[in-house]
Amino acid sequence: MKTLKEAYSRYFRIGAAVNPRSLERFGDLVGSQFSSLTCENEMKFASIEPKPGEYTFGGADIVYDFAKRNDIPMRGHTLLWHAQTPMWVYEGGRDAALARIKSHMLAMAGRYPDIWSWDVVNETIADDKTGALRRSPAYEAIGPDYLRVVYRMAAEIFPNAQLVLNDYNELSPEKRAGMIRAAKDINAEGRIVSTIGMQGHWNIWVDPDDVRRCISEIAEAGFRVQVTELDLSCFKWDEREPEDRDTPEYRAQLAKAYGDIFAVFREFADVIDAVTFWGVDDGSSWLNGFPAGRRPNWPLLFDREGKPKEAYYAVTEF
Repeated sequence: MKTLKEAYSRYFRIGAAVNPRSLERFGDLVGSQFSSLTCENEMKFASIEPKPGEYTFGGADIVYDFAKRNDIPMRGHTLLWHAQTPMWVYEGGRDAALARIKSHMLAMAGRYPDIWSWDVVNETIADDKTGALRRSPAYEAIGPDYLRVVYRMAAEIFPNAQLVLNDYNELSPEKRAGMIRAAKDINAEGRIVSTIGMQGHWNIWVDPDDVRRCISEIAEAGFRVQVTELDLSCFKWDEREPEDRDTPEYRAQLAKAYGDIFAVFREFADVIDAVTFWGVDDGSSWLNGFPAGRRPNWPLLFDREGKPKEAYYAVTEF
C-alpha cells in the first residue's frame, strides 16, 4: 500500500492536524503517512499564553518534539485569530495590543524556530458577502490597517517562514475576492504574504469545478496556495438531524469526492505547496458534534481505528 507522502512526494506536502492524544494513539500512522504536521489547537494564542507572560508550551512541545523525532516539517497555526485569542491582548488600545502580539510572536519564534509556514492571521474576511474585513477584536483595537502591521511584524520575526493568509468559505466568489484583496493590500509596500490558505472545510457534494476555479483565481492573482484544514463532511450545512452515514453509499460518495478534488490539486501542483487534513481519523474530527449536538461524522481518510477507507485509495491510487 502506497502511503500518502509517497503518493504525493513529487506534488506537494501532505499534512495532518494533530494533538497529543492523536499522536499517542496513532503516532506510527502519522509518522508513516504525512510530510507536514500542524497543531490542531496547541499553538493557538490562548493555548500558549492564557495569561500575560504565562506560557503553557506543553501540548505544542509534544507535537513539535514528535515532528522533530520523525523528521516531519511543521506548519504554525495560528498567531492571531478572532477566536482562541484572549481579550486581554487588546486591552489599552493599538500600541499596547501590538506590543503584546509582538512579544507573543517572539516567544513562538524562539521556542519553535524552524516552522516552515505560519498562518499569521486566521479568518480575516467577514461572512456577509461583501468581502470586507471582519470587525474582529484586532480590527477594533488596532485599526483597519492591522493586517498590514501584523504581517510586517511577522515577516521580521519569521524571516524564513512562508506567511499565509488563511480563511474558510473560499469557494464563495465574494469571500475569495476579499481574501485576495486583503493579501494584495498587505503586500502594497512589498511582498510579505506569499500564500493564501484555503481551509477546505467542504462536504462530500463539493463541486471540483468550484475548487478548480478557486485555485486558479488565487494563482492568477499572484499567490501560492495551501489547502490548510481539509475535511469533507457527510452532511450539508443545513442538515442537523443525527444519522448513521457510515454506509456503503456514503463511503463511496466520500471516496469519489476525495478522488475528484485531489485530481484538481494535482493539476495545480506547480502552485500548491501543501494539502493538510484537519485531523487524522474520523473519531478525532472536530466535526463530530458540530454543528449539531452529538451527531457523528466520517470526513477523513482513516476510520476510528486508524484503518484506511475507500477514500484513502481514491487519493493514493491514480
